[in-house]
Amino acid sequence: MPTPIQTKVQQLQHAGFDLGNQITNETDCGYGGRQQQFSNATIYYHAVMGNAAHEVHGGIRTKYLSLGGHEINPATGNRPLGFPLTDEMDSKNYRCRVSRFEWGAIYWTHGGVVVYGDIYKKYQQLGEEKSIMGYPIADPVLLPQGMVSFFEYGLLYVGDKSHGQVLEMRFQFPLLGHPWMINAGQFPDNDVIRFNFFRALINPNIAGHLLETLFNGRIFLKETAGTAEIPISFDFTKVKEVASLPDVHTYSSPMQLGGQVKNKQLYDIILKFPNRTHIIAPHAIYFREQWNDFRFAHITDTHISRRVDGFRKFFRDKTMEDAVRNFNNFNDNFREFIQYANRMHRAGNLDFIMLTGDVVDYCFEAGRGYHQDNFVYFENIVRGLTGKPDQVDNQELTVPILTSLGNHDYRVDPYYPLFTIDIPAASDKTMEQYSSMNLTKSEADITTRQHLGLPGAKVDRDQAYAMIAPDRDNNKGNLDHYFRHICRETSYTVELGEHQVIMIDGKWDAEPLESDTDVILYKLGRKGEATDNFASGSPDAEGFNGQELSMVSRALQKNGLVIIGMHAPVINPKHNDFSWFLREYVRSANPAPYANEMRKYLFRIDPNAFATSSTGAIDLTRNVHPGWSRTNSFWFHEGNGGDLLDYGVMRNGQLNFLKMITGVENSPRAADLVLSGHVHKNWECRCIWDAGSQKLRFSHEFFTENPEQYYHSYDTNIKPDGPVNIPGLLADEYAAAQKRILHVELSENAAVNEQPELRSSNVWYIKAKPYPYTLHAQPNIAHAKQWWLNLRPLLVQTAALGPSEWLRSPERQPDFRGCRMMAVDGGAITKIHYVTHDAIQKELSNTHPTGDDHAPLRDVRDAGVFRG
Repeated sequence: MPTPIQTKVQQLQHAGFDLGNQITNETDCGYGGRQQQFSNATIYYHAVMGNAAHEVHGGIRTKYLSLGGHEINPATGNRPLGFPLTDEMDSKNYRCRVSRFEWGAIYWTHGGVVVYGDIYKKYQQLGEEKSIMGYPIADPVLLPQGMVSFFEYGLLYVGDKSHGQVLEMRFQFPLLGHPWMINAGQFPDNDVIRFNFFRALINPNIAGHLLETLFNGRIFLKETAGTAEIPISFDFTKVKEVASLPDVHTYSSPMQLGGQVKNKQLYDIILKFPNRTHIIAPHAIYFREQWNDFRFAHITDTHISRRVDGFRKFFRDKTMEDAVRNFNNFNDNFREFIQYANRMHRAGNLDFIMLTGDVVDYCFEAGRGYHQDNFVYFENIVRGLTGKPDQVDNQELTVPILTSLGNHDYRVDPYYPLFTIDIPAASDKTMEQYSSMNLTKSEADITTRQHLGLPGAKVDRDQAYAMIAPDRDNNKGNLDHYFRHICRETSYTVELGEHQVIMIDGKWDAEPLESDTDVILYKLGRKGEATDNFASGSPDAEGFNGQELSMVSRALQKNGLVIIGMHAPVINPKHNDFSWFLREYVRSANPAPYANEMRKYLFRIDPNAFATSSTGAIDLTRNVHPGWSRTNSFWFHEGNGGDLLDYGVMRNGQLNFLKMITGVENSPRAADLVLSGHVHKNWECRCIWDAGSQKLRFSHEFFTENPEQYYHSYDTNIKPDGPVNIPGLLADEYAAAQKRILHVELSENAAVNEQPELRSSNVWYIKAKPYPYTLHAQPNIAHAKQWWLNLRPLLVQTAALGPSEWLRSPERQPDFRGCRMMAVDGGAITKIHYVTHDAIQKELSNTHPTGDDHAPLRDVRDAGVFRG
């Protein structure tokens, strides 16, 4: 009968494991165990293992033997690990390999890290690597009267100060997506680091001494992407308890710096151990001498996903040259932006970035392990760790970035670019999700079938529902990496001197179709407008909660700028129809009302509202949607933010938020700027409270600067001033048939009552005057301040940085992928420049950038997209 070791050898060889040359026969190895050594592994057996022997191999074996293996460690005089209880195996979230032993474990991270003894017992009780501690980051540190093991999110200490108990300490260092923005002169007074002590009786004096023991001489600031370091120390006399629960005590301590920080410098927090240095808090703290003048950027909808970095290689292998040339890699767009941001920061033109949601395209690639986590991949791109997987080198970002979440960030699983949903006893539904990658339908089909492993390009209903199912409130832990490594809060306020930046969680899709029951109720008309928006491809976000509204209200009680970033806009026209005549200057400059244009516009958006019978007749003079102005008023809509203005918006709390930022409800004044994304469009409007009508009025214009080109408008070839017979047609069918593209051309020579004109190739154009009173046109800070007093709050949408318009469409829209660059001078926002993806690439190709204050604007002008 074979011994357990012989059985294990046979199992490993059958599985194809290369044991290498046999070094010894099976022998006794002391402590009641047996072993057999091979050149690539050692196999052990002891009764503690039950009936199965276990192997130890590779780097973990080297580490194990350096600690004494199953015997005494000569350096410490004790047996720290004992015999193996498992083969080498995947850790609990597949992040690394691990071998577990009688009294400890070795993780293959950072060249092999061990945890053992009483600390390991506590670590096991907490849940090991999936616990609140995370993974170990260094071997245990032996102290004169104790021992400590450091982990990703805290430490475990045992010694005289804990009376022999294992004490748990949680770190609350600033995180990469919510760094501390510190005024250098005030830094010593800021309690920037907090520690939670769990389930141990401890007072501030003991906590302070322990902090000194554990951290002084070990913790440093290090310049991000640099080498300069500044020692950090703690003074036990300044530690204070800031919160207390029955089993948790939270202590705070200011950091004492052993050197001078640099102005406009981003720093990591590092821990030094005998054999390695660990960045415990990357991109943690940004120092600036003052916040009365600063520069910032807005980006949104990066849609990072690990898989797209492999798409172009697949196309190249398949000799799909058009796809190789045209494919839009979301990740590379972000990498290029990082290079641009770093260049702007070096030139003094950028202090921080606001990223307002859809950070990732979905949480996990297939497999749902650590290395399939797209939040991990996002962090790696920010830290410059992904190399050059496609076409763009990955620099480390040297500018602080503030992040918040969007609806895609809560979606767990990947989707296919092109697939068909198999619906029994009904027509199958084809889903096309490839245009933002700039692929054709045939290219998307090949990608789905051959690269993503869906041979029939067809899924059942449950698979389709899974692609959009959100993990609401992170109830299932799919966003754990985001909340542990990127941003601890969903919504938060950052104070920059007297100014405030508020980042608001976009949350998940509002009222999506997640089951057959949802679909049936929707078909029966039992679902609301949010579900209709979801079904049409522009889902609403869940909206604001009371805590977020209170956060905004508190900010508006103070002086200084209030800048709000969130994923979904608070208003957005139905079907993203940004018609040319909605503009404030165009409307108010024309002595004649735009009644007919508004009728045709509303008919395009909601044709059934104008039907006078189920089929056969429509009348555009019907008084439907009365809030939409048929006059030459400067505002185009009066109401409460609904009525065709709630397409892909923050659904819950929308009206409360609008009233608050206009200074009407729970606020003494208006907010300044609200930045959003989600619908992947570039649009600006303002919101005004009319005391007479007690309603909100909305006005659209190119407030910040005029574009050279803009989105196409549409026209409807239909009689707008009376009944029209449409025999045998539904109103929406007729509206679609009569819709035509209208190219908008900004021209100083445009007349106030321009009409569409037909040019060559059956293309329709209309001229419109540019806006003469842009922010860019303001000559100085005083004028800019008055400009904002007249126009705030400004609601500004920025197009996606990652996904593009379908640039290969015959109806190609302008490509506004990119960012907004903004300047604050003398406490006023003085410049807002749109920088497109093309302009970013042009700047990066310039080996001698000017780096002056107008570099972003010059880039845009040279690219021919925007003008002053």
